[in-house]
Amino acid sequence: MVFIVAEVGINHNGSIEIAEELIEQAALAGCDAIKFQNYKTEDFLTDKDLTYTYLSQGVEVIESQFDMFKRYEIDYQFLSRAKEVCDKHSIEFLSTPTSEIGVDDLVRLGCKKIKNGSDFLSNLSLIKYMRSTGLEVIISTGMAGEREIDQAMNVFSTDDKVTLLHCTSSYPTDDNNVNLKRMISLRDKYKVPVGFSDHTIGSFSAVASTILGATFIEKHYTLDHNLKGPDHHFSITPKELNEYVKAIRRVSVILGSALIEPSKSELKTSNDALLSIVYARDMSSVILNEDDLTFSRPGDGISPTRLNEFLGKYLIKTVKKGEQLKEDDFQQL
Repeated sequence: MVFIVAEVGINHNGSIEIAEELIEQAALAGCDAIKFQNYKTEDFLTDKDLTYTYLSQGVEVIESQFDMFKRYEIDYQFLSRAKEVCDKHSIEFLSTPTSEIGVDDLVRLGCKKIKNGSDFLSNLSLIKYMRSTGLEVIISTGMAGEREIDQAMNVFSTDDKVTLLHCTSSYPTDDNNVNLKRMISLRDKYKVPVGFSDHTIGSFSAVASTILGATFIEKHYTLDHNLKGPDHHFSITPKELNEYVKAIRRVSVILGSALIEPSKSELKTSNDALLSIVYARDMSSVILNEDDLTFSRPGDGISPTRLNEFLGKYLIKTVKKGEQLKEDDFQQL
């Protein structure tokens, strides 16, 4: 079954009340986990003059990246409360740290998994520290080429639990830039489970990734597209998340088993629809030849595949046309 993560990111807008509602709604939708970001702005930004342009409440906004990220920072108390609410609603708590202290906070909270941000893929020292925790590490590969992914994956051994996420770091991602085949290339090259960090609109790409073998899917998630902030407009709402999860779960069921055998429902159908060997005419005391036998429903008798086993045998009883052939109807000459 695909592990589905509702990615809150910074869509809590700094409010623990919004975060709690997001957690509850994600649990109701059937998500396996919900993810936050316990970053410190200074871990990745020093130039306060760098700006970011985004759409918020239908209006284009340009502001200092530093100021924007600072506004959505969350502390350990926030994380701890979010984890408590997750436990209450039986949904796994995840977060993306940007420092060793952030990693330690997540370990202290009892997280089972830890995930990098695509922008930190080149921070090999932090990835090494994530690996040292012994937790399953989720590696997102947005904006990365093969060389960068090689360097990150060289941190791990074959015994480590690692999942690689195919990711296109554009918000939202249009169809021409999804490139889901890249996910298959990641699986084939690195021999680890793969998943999809979905920044598209709707569930179509997530369903397609499930068909292609994704084991982990994350999707940005908000209470309302019209909340103030950079990520709300392309994130999905609780109602949309519910349909998103249903679509992925349904395709997982449809994919079913890879065993080459009849499905459970076909076992019942087979008795009605398959064929058995029957007698082609009334007869008695004859040596059976091919013209004496034919095939007919139901399929609860002897299979036509065994026809040659009975040709040339001597029929020792009287039979009627259409009667099923039985093992004790004859003796071998």
